[in-house]
Amino acid sequence: MKQVADLIDAYVAARDEHDRLKDLKTRAYDAQKAAETELIDAMLDQGLPQVKTDEGLTVSLRKDMNFSCTKDNFTFIREWLREEMGDDLPYVEEVVSKSALTELLKGKIEEGTHESEFPPFLRLSTRPGLSVRGLKARSEA
Repeated sequence: MKQVADLIDAYVAARDEHDRLKDLKTRAYDAQKAAETELIDAMLDQGLPQVKTDEGLTVSLRKDMNFSCTKDNFTFIREWLREEMGDDLPYVEEVVSKSALTELLKGKIEEGTHESEFPPFLRLSTRPGLSVRGLKARSEA
């Protein structure tokens, strides 16, 4: 059986590799988004809604949309929907806050409730996890 120290070394090495690859993925995504922005700007400047390449690609401009729907403006959005559409219900969904439910369940377990005592539809399961302190300080050294 492996010693705990060897397992810690393996865990730290795997975590370091994960962090390295995550950073690489972030840099690759940033490069992709920069190239995309440059391509969009060039197509707009040249008035090209669509370009076909010799390699068989078809690159088309499309309109992306983004808007803000937050706790701060939720009431205003519902009012606007009722005014514009006559009803807001088709556009509103009720969702349980997973973070609040997690805190509730953690509290109940800490009070002594066993996971088997919760309703089966929650499909609650617990397992041991790790908390590792000092990794950031180690990597900065």
